[in-house]
Amino acid sequence: MIIKTTEITIMNAAKRVQLSSVFRLESAWRNYLLNHPEALSQLTGLRMHPERPEVPQGNLRFDLLADSADGRRVLVELQFGKSDNRHLGQVLAYAANSDADLVIWMAEDFVPEHLTAVNYLNTKGETSILAVKVGLFETTFRDMTLRQLRADVMAGELDEPDTETDSPPSERVVAYTRYWGALNERLKDNPAYSMIESRQKRKTAIWRPNTGVAYDISLNRQASVISMSMDRRNNPPEYCEAVFEAIIARQPDIEATLGKQLTWDATYYKVYFVVDDAGYANDGAGFSTAVNLTAENYERFQQALEPVLRSLDFTRIRKKVETQANAAAGSEETEELNHPMEEIPA
Repeated sequence: MIIKTTEITIMNAAKRVQLSSVFRLESAWRNYLLNHPEALSQLTGLRMHPERPEVPQGNLRFDLLADSADGRRVLVELQFGKSDNRHLGQVLAYAANSDADLVIWMAEDFVPEHLTAVNYLNTKGETSILAVKVGLFETTFRDMTLRQLRADVMAGELDEPDTETDSPPSERVVAYTRYWGALNERLKDNPAYSMIESRQKRKTAIWRPNTGVAYDISLNRQASVISMSMDRRNNPPEYCEAVFEAIIARQPDIEATLGKQLTWDATYYKVYFVVDDAGYANDGAGFSTAVNLTAENYERFQQALEPVLRSLDFTRIRKKVETQANAAAGSEETEELNHPMEEIPA
């Protein structure tokens, strides 16, 4: 869409209004962002692919689950009005208990103490937190009401580690780069490991084309997390669920082969385990030990899953899911929706 200079001038003269005056409920704001990924991308500064609203994580329930274009898992917490202690606690709980790479807290304003807390938490935790101040601006032009969402990052920062910048990389990015380089060398002959150079926390390798199955390694300071999950971005949830159910049916065999219990997460269609003392913060002789621990457990995990994955007929599963979806839809054609940025509810 081409924005004319006159339009920019008009919006510059707009006055700020409360989000609740337009969206009424936080759920309406959430649904707007879910249906308008371009709006969410502009507010966060990341190209985002929102997946679903109000996703439970144990006893927690966050507003939006999304994936960024560079592969990060993002949780979004929305709040009308000024930041409060309850939402700060929720954000902290999400960061500590979820598998997200980034938690974004959106509010209309932030008290200084909460911004200080966010900056402090970013120095201690593995999940980054971003505090984003969101404003809704409104004006009238030629009998039309024009609205625009604007955002300012108030605390935290977006690591764009795979983007060339003039600023030096953070200590964490340096540590990631070093760890992945050593792990690449250790697993260079493994066909189910991604040799792509990375400066991020997570690295994912697709097991086989068109299966949607992926192996994943995520780095923390003192441990690594090894997992297998479904590629939710490029596959419908019904297919992901069907494949994951077929795999979890073989849970006893997989865990017996691996020799340890795994965590099975049906929300993310993911199975994983933590490798202690294998994190990126180990130094000296401990660094090589940490890398070897991750590599050895990654290969053992693959060996436990490989017979199960090879036994599945992914084409048949996909066709069955598609047949069921077509039957449910009947003969109705899917309506293609277009959601321009200007469609903020009246």
